[in-house]
Amino acid sequence: MAKKKKLSAEEKAAKAAEKAAKEEEKRRKAEERARREEEARLAREAEDREFEREEAERVAAEDATLAPTREESAGFHARRDAALARRSLNARDEYEWERTARCVSTPDPRDGRAFDEWVHVVDATPPLPFADAFELMETCESVAGECEAYRAWAAEDGDDDLRAALIIRKRVARRLAETVADKATASCLDRANEHQDEETGYVGYVADFNGLGEWCALWANHVKNPRKKTIDFPGSAGEFAAELPKQVLTAAVAMRARRTAVDAHSELCANELMAVSGAGILSVDLLSLPPLATTRKGWTVKPRSSLTDAIERVRYPIPRPDDDDDDARGAATPAVRISHVIPPTLALVDPRPRVAWWDESNQKWTEDGVSDVNVDYDTMRLSFSTTVLERFAVVQSRVAMFPYRSWHVRPAPPVSNARASNGSVIISVETNSPALGQTPVEFEVGDGWARLANADELPAPTFVALREMRDVKLPPEALLAELSRRGVHLTPEARDAPFVEIRSNSVAGGGGEGSGTGIATKDPANERVACEDVGIIAPGYFVHSSRWCAREPFGVGDLVVRVAEVRDPYLVDAVDVHKIFANEHDPREWRPDRYDWGMRTLLRNERGCTFVDVKDSYVSLDDSLEVIVRDGRGERVGASAVRARREGRDEALPAPVYYPDARSTLRGDSGRGGRERMDDAAATATATTAETLRLLRVFSFTREREPEPEPEPEPEPELEPQLEPVPEPELDEDGNPVEKPADEDGDVDPDADAAEERAPPPEPNP
Repeated sequence: MAKKKKLSAEEKAAKAAEKAAKEEEKRRKAEERARREEEARLAREAEDREFEREEAERVAAEDATLAPTREESAGFHARRDAALARRSLNARDEYEWERTARCVSTPDPRDGRAFDEWVHVVDATPPLPFADAFELMETCESVAGECEAYRAWAAEDGDDDLRAALIIRKRVARRLAETVADKATASCLDRANEHQDEETGYVGYVADFNGLGEWCALWANHVKNPRKKTIDFPGSAGEFAAELPKQVLTAAVAMRARRTAVDAHSELCANELMAVSGAGILSVDLLSLPPLATTRKGWTVKPRSSLTDAIERVRYPIPRPDDDDDDARGAATPAVRISHVIPPTLALVDPRPRVAWWDESNQKWTEDGVSDVNVDYDTMRLSFSTTVLERFAVVQSRVAMFPYRSWHVRPAPPVSNARASNGSVIISVETNSPALGQTPVEFEVGDGWARLANADELPAPTFVALREMRDVKLPPEALLAELSRRGVHLTPEARDAPFVEIRSNSVAGGGGEGSGTGIATKDPANERVACEDVGIIAPGYFVHSSRWCAREPFGVGDLVVRVAEVRDPYLVDAVDVHKIFANEHDPREWRPDRYDWGMRTLLRNERGCTFVDVKDSYVSLDDSLEVIVRDGRGERVGASAVRARREGRDEALPAPVYYPDARSTLRGDSGRGGRERMDDAAATATATTAETLRLLRVFSFTREREPEPEPEPEPEPELEPQLEPVPEPELDEDGNPVEKPADEDGDVDPDADAAEERAPPPEPNP
């Protein structure tokens, strides 16, 4: 191995000098870089100060210009809020007076101590006969209804603690009703020998006026007749029937079937299913039989047991002593065939009806174990087979109608010969349900009421049952709750967003695979004020959804709508709305066969309301729109906002001008009629419109389809060149071709014959 050469002192000094020079050069470059960075920082700070001054001057000038508008808007909203406060106070006073006039014996559920005492009294009530038990159960449900009414008041007042307490008390009241029913059932079974039909095994039943609301029926298997496989109850008990397997017919058990009209489970459901509560919640239980009384020498001996005042549910399939055998464990559970009558007022949107049972442990509706579901629409009899005995309900997806394809608001047409409408508006939503197709659901909304405006136009036979609601006027929340109870659910919640499937154009009508699952809902506070804006301007403007509202660069705090002023109060039909918003044109690709009806697009966010250059006909949006949307929000304020409007552009973008609300944004360009219709509308009527839109959640749950691309014109087919026809040769009398005279070059002159024909005849020779 070669030894490393030792460096001389001169070489070491040279290397050290070279290293020092490199370090010095590195230090010098670092200092130069730091100096340049410092100069850039100072220049940027100076520029920022200039931009800050410029932005402050612009904001001050804008504030001075908009001060009268903001003052007028503040006065308008103060008067409107006062009118709404008076209406709310009057409604509460009327409710309290009506409650007092009914001499209600139940406590005010807002009083926690009084409510707890009432719960203790009801819970300690001994078992009652079914008729009396039904009255007490109705009392419990009325208390639950009062809890819901007062909960809405607490939500309006912003009292979150009281609102949460009333939700809990509502559930407690409904659990009390279940307890009362269980005690009445135990008492009835304990005295079954007094009123049981020995041939059929019926212990008894009790029902409301027509058997389509609340009813309860009991069957006790004291006889144990395995040949009688079906139990049937009368029509007043919903014509309930069950085909029982042998293991039930040979066991000492009772069966209870109970129908209630209250769905207390769907609000807790963890999946997307909900009960169609209009069909009722059917509870089917197997119960243990208590020992019967015996009579000896004139004495009646009544055994006392734990089943005297309480029920004991028996799990199905019924456990057997030989269940430990492998063959017994592997045997299939025999199904129970259940059928009962459901009301004819339902509009079931699923092509095939669905039945599910409530899984208490997982807090959800599940269809496991339920099969062969069928509805005979002539008799409205629902039948299904099940290997589980629990609470059953006709179910459907909570998002069966969503996302909306589009929505719009327009004034209602004038009545008779009146020049203006009666102050009501039409809210039209096009759902995603295949059962509705392209037929929208339309509501007429007036002062404190709403009704289903196009009930007669909804497709038959699915929605025929809704035609009886054409003239029913209810508060918006009550009307939408009634539609949901019948099967048309149009009040989505934030928890429904993950289950919404966004479909492409080709499958928007249902079927096929979607392009994505789940949607992002809008900010609740901004959505509420946007609904108020639409409610206020709706008497004088058409308002239509925009497909860009759910797309970038607009976020969850941005709400976008298209508006057009109502120029003729008689041209306010759906076809007029379609003409305006479907015929919008792109000014960059203007065509003479399209027209601009004065349509404009509004952006609403926490800053206020402004105009944006956004139309549904645009294939894409300009990059500058992202700057406009973010301007003045978050970190994009002051110098940062000015720099964003200038960077990469020859001319700086103008800053967006935000008005307090949509009304003040539109007033400057509105005609006299539009302004008068907005200003003269009753505050309570516009608030009802806003409430309906808020309940429908049109901003959060609308996803419009992409516009269909215009087909490219087909090229005209190229014409093949046509050959000149070849003249047929002239023949003489013998059929031989006639020779043409030739010119000097030997070519035949084609005009020789024509010249010969044109030549005058020769003169005769004298």
